Amino acid sequence: MKIRGKQAICFDIKVFKNLFACTFYDTESEYKEQYEVSKRKNQIQDIIGIFLCPDYIFVGYNSIHYSIPILNFIIENQRTMPYDYKNICSSLYELSQTIITSEDFSDWSKWKHTKHFLTVDLYTMLAASKDRIGLKEAQITSGYEYVTEFRVPYDEEIEEKDIDDLLKYSENEAKSLKHILNKLRPEIELREQLSDEYNLNLMSKDNVSMGLEIVKKKYLERTGQEWGEIKDRMTPVEVMKIGDAIPKFIEFDNPEIKKVISEISELTINVNDKKPFEKRFLLDDIEMSMGMGGLHSIVDCDEIIPKNNEELLYVDVHSMYPSIILQYKIVPPHINANAFLYIFKEIWDERIKADNSGNLTKSMGLKHAMNSIIGNYRVYTSWLYSPTTAATVNIIGQIFILKLAEMLISSGASIKQVNTDGIIFTWKKSDRCGVLTKWEGLTCLRLNVSRFNKMFQYDVNNYLAIYEDGCTAEKGIFSTEQKIGKGMRPKAIATAVVRHFACGEDPEDVIRRITDINYFLTYQKVDKKYRVEYDGQIIQRINRYYASTNGAYLYKCVVDENKHNAVIVHFKDGTYLRVPREQIEFGGPYYDNPSVSHFEYYSGTVKTYDKRDGYENLMKASGVTLANDLRKFKTLPSDINYTYYIAEAKSIIEKIENRQLSLF
Repeated sequence: MKIRGKQAICFDIKVFKNLFACTFYDTESEYKEQYEVSKRKNQIQDIIGIFLCPDYIFVGYNSIHYSIPILNFIIENQRTMPYDYKNICSSLYELSQTIITSEDFSDWSKWKHTKHFLTVDLYTMLAASKDRIGLKEAQITSGYEYVTEFRVPYDEEIEEKDIDDLLKYSENEAKSLKHILNKLRPEIELREQLSDEYNLNLMSKDNVSMGLEIVKKKYLERTGQEWGEIKDRMTPVEVMKIGDAIPKFIEFDNPEIKKVISEISELTINVNDKKPFEKRFLLDDIEMSMGMGGLHSIVDCDEIIPKNNEELLYVDVHSMYPSIILQYKIVPPHINANAFLYIFKEIWDERIKADNSGNLTKSMGLKHAMNSIIGNYRVYTSWLYSPTTAATVNIIGQIFILKLAEMLISSGASIKQVNTDGIIFTWKKSDRCGVLTKWEGLTCLRLNVSRFNKMFQYDVNNYLAIYEDGCTAEKGIFSTEQKIGKGMRPKAIATAVVRHFACGEDPEDVIRRITDINYFLTYQKVDKKYRVEYDGQIIQRINRYYASTNGAYLYKCVVDENKHNAVIVHFKDGTYLRVPREQIEFGGPYYDNPSVSHFEYYSGTVKTYDKRDGYENLMKASGVTLANDLRKFKTLPSDINYTYYIAEAKSIIEKIENRQLSLF
């Protein structure tokens, strides 16, 4: 793959007290090169030479915050760096530990920002800081074939006999980056185009950061200011009266809404509190929740099919928060409002022009630019930080949606669901009477209108809507699309549910027809304080697997590394525990408990085990078969527990259909 005209090379580094290793993987030729600094060889100059080659752009994972500072340190100190491998490894290990453990960023920041070679960091590109995931989760959720962990701790010296295994592990890491990179090709192309368009390096930016960089560049150009003049400015006011944010021109007739608005108008809140306020009330027999998290309905499972003389509509505000900011000039007090609104309108117009010309890549980038603003009103480290300004935009949006709901109810609509920026409802085809146009005229915002044939909702965050043309809108547990880093429920379950509601198919038939093992996979990652046990063995902390008919149960547990004499006790429900020998011989709690009194153990066999407590079954409904290495599954395995997947799909279906029956 070429990125910005240069050959993309995926790389991975490993740092031990007595070893430094680097793997390079060419994304086009799939040629691999590996170098090391160890007792066996010292190839530090070869590593430096490759990174300084001007024909390459290097693709890493968490490279900005880890690998790049280490590599820049090597490059800048190559002339003075001792040639003895022990001193080289010791220096790099010390820097590695400083990066990992130090709270003082200044200890190593000078090597983070030096630019000796071009890079793309998939870790920072995938998501904003609070949502970032480790490489193993990226491998699993992107469908990479082989997910493994290296068994030697990085804070120990690696033995020479383990170095070749480490290099194989590093090669797998680098190969996985090519796989992930290919999955992200549209995102790479988006960043290439916007980087060229705005003369910025956006290649390692997540969507929000990328959008904010565009806004920042335009703002500085418009005001003539330097970055140093604005980067530390903010409006850190946290306390506000809600009534000050409510538009005075919006008036309500509904008694319940009027009561709610009257009550919250008098509240003075700290917008940075975890829950500054929450108000629950009934609207058209639907329970509503209003708070800083947004406005939404609290709905039960439901099947919504309009009658012959009705239509089922979803109306949402087009770019609601950016529209409110632009239309009502809601800008942080420390920002030059005229300049900011000018460049905001410029971005808005550029996006419309890009849409009209079919430049969807640029349109998407400018959408990220507009959406980045409201989020950064809330970010303490942002030059846009102004939490009460963010709260004002939020409250105005909720008031506008409430007004739309009131107008729809008055026109005869039946509200089915309300969320932050839209409403789903049914009404008679003859009852439209221009209510949507009236609302647009009142608020100066624009509505998008979608028509559904039917809708099935589990709750406000999980629903399936079927458009008039048969296409589907899938959210939450109904989603059949797997995105990198967004969890991984077995797609077989969602596919069966969607096919049942959309096409009337039997979920069991759907699931049994699936021939792709990826549809049955899920994964679990446990915290570092736990270990994972499978079939009596401690295995890696993150595991991909499927429900199987003959697999063992997967547990997390706490391990005491001190050794204890014990036997494995197998209970009649299929579970087992390591039990101290004396509790078997002298009648301990395992023997006396009637529910587990029948057990079999390896008679007379007493072994030394690490002590394990706090067992928690990670998939209680079924045993599992590990699928960390998909290369082993050339065909669909015969031990898939179809009963489990069918039961999970039917459980969702029955909750919705039984809820519908209970209404009659």
